[in-house]
Amino acid sequence: MAYVQVRCILGSLIVAGMVLVAILIHISNNMKDAVHPRIKTSEVSNVIDPSPTTSRDIQYKSTDFPTENASCNPVENIVFLKTHKTGSSTVQNILFRYGEKHNLTFALPKPPRINLMGWPEYFNEKFMIQIPGGNYNIFTFHTRFDYEAIKSIMPVNTVYITILRDPVTQYESLFTYHQMQRKLNIPKISEKSSLEVFLENPLKYYKSDGYNGLSRNPSLYDLGFRVDFMDDTHAIRKQIKEVEDVFDFVMLTEYMEESLILLRHLLCWEIEDIVHFKLNSRLGKSKRYVDQLAEGIRGWNHADVALYNYFNATFWGMIKEFGEERMELEVKTLKNKIEELFKFCVKGLTDDVVGFVPQGVQIFSYELNPHARNNTLCKNLIRTEYQFTYRLKNKYIHSDD
Repeated sequence: MAYVQVRCILGSLIVAGMVLVAILIHISNNMKDAVHPRIKTSEVSNVIDPSPTTSRDIQYKSTDFPTENASCNPVENIVFLKTHKTGSSTVQNILFRYGEKHNLTFALPKPPRINLMGWPEYFNEKFMIQIPGGNYNIFTFHTRFDYEAIKSIMPVNTVYITILRDPVTQYESLFTYHQMQRKLNIPKISEKSSLEVFLENPLKYYKSDGYNGLSRNPSLYDLGFRVDFMDDTHAIRKQIKEVEDVFDFVMLTEYMEESLILLRHLLCWEIEDIVHFKLNSRLGKSKRYVDQLAEGIRGWNHADVALYNYFNATFWGMIKEFGEERMELEVKTLKNKIEELFKFCVKGLTDDVVGFVPQGVQIFSYELNPHARNNTLCKNLIRTEYQFTYRLKNKYIHSDD
């Protein structure tokens, strides 16, 4: 199988300059996500090991990427750990569509939970629907990561994937979407946003219990990191190393297309398998621009900053190995396919979304063209997590009748 197993050591990986990459453009509304610079190896080394006298090479997992005509077997056993407000719903939709198309079996949350596999508790199989035989191919729901517990219900050749986002934009999105001002009892102060009030004295409002665990270093929290170690440099460094050891590939939100190209080669899938529309994303007027708060967000979430910087650097090592020109060509092909499908399927945007939408937050979805309303691919491309989960649960329930 073509998934990551072989480790390489990059000697002095230096990525020249600050390269800005435009990501995930939907033609209908000209939305453009923020662009981010590549992180240099030296910068990551200083974060992971702050000693100025110590240097170490960044290690990354090498896929030994096959050529386009090389033969390989598609990967069907996958764990995708959803992280909060990172574009993970878009990736999850890809996995839903692939799994349903190939009649694969999903690990699904047990009622009354709809789309949370026990989160914010660590994963335990008591949180999932048990199926006869207990053979699962795809795990793709929010949970707090416990490798041993998840490994116990998945095949031995399972590929582990997750996704990270720049902690500044992720934290703003999460803070707004999950209405942290209410959960943390942040007072309203005129001319100041609740996020600004919080960052002025975060320890005054911070709570680490349950859902509030997302209020500091949310990605590491999702990855199972204990909240009482958030200021322990050694524990942070150890956790990042464990993430590297367990996960075969860590995607980056800011480089969604590049991530999906690497993923498709990792899984030996076709490029048609990774076409996608952006899901569970806020309309522009629901977003706040927090450049002036970036330093405070990074300081409060310094462990997530270290995590993101590390995997940003390893990501560009993989791009270099894959071939930058080859990547540019495949990204162009993918974007063209997405644009063609978008024009065929989508009439326009709508805020009529099936699923959880927080009060005061506007999430956009898509209205299909009349000629596309019975097209299976078009319908699945815009199907929300709630809709797909209900669909899969009903399929399993009826199969037991």
